[in-house]
Amino acid sequence: MNRSIYQLKEADPHSFGIARLGGAAKAALVEIESDEYGGGRVDRMHSELFRTTMRWLDLNDVYGHYVPEVPAVTLAISNVMSLFAMHQRWTPALLGHLAALEMTSTLPNRQYAAGAARLGATDAEARYFTEHVEADAVHEQIAAHDLCGSYVSDHPDAIGDVLFGASCSLVVDNLFAEYLLTSWHAPARTLRAG
Repeated sequence: MNRSIYQLKEADPHSFGIARLGGAAKAALVEIESDEYGGGRVDRMHSELFRTTMRWLDLNDVYGHYVPEVPAVTLAISNVMSLFAMHQRWTPALLGHLAALEMTSTLPNRQYAAGAARLGATDAEARYFTEHVEADAVHEQIAAHDLCGSYVSDHPDAIGDVLFGASCSLVVDNLFAEYLLTSWHAPARTLRAG
């Protein structure tokens, strides 16, 4: 439920950066986003792979369905990247944000995939996670070197904003993880807002 707030629109906020970039940074972002959108195939789009996982768990897969039920920290994850996406001034932060996501997702997705398999998920139902193990191992290099590296090479004064975006991604994700783990260990609480 919580992850559906972003995962059902995965890649959309970062795509705002494409029109604002040029050269190697633009090519790198297009390469990453192309994979996120399944190379033009609906059945391979990461948001659609997440929908399949949600259906396996008998969750509603309509985008935004769980917005009224999730806590503020869940909304903060999407709001931070949307802020960076909607304001051109924050384009470097948007790139850093994406790089942090790509560089930190391979191991967790490997663990999610293993957990889904233990719970009886089929290959298709766990594919969202397995896809990210493979794709993000490549994306992390592209994001760090070709995207952020080339952008900072062309815009040396933007390094602070790139790092700020990466830090925001990591801080908000850590706050979410802390909330989630605290909720799991407190039987009286739920994972929903309230």
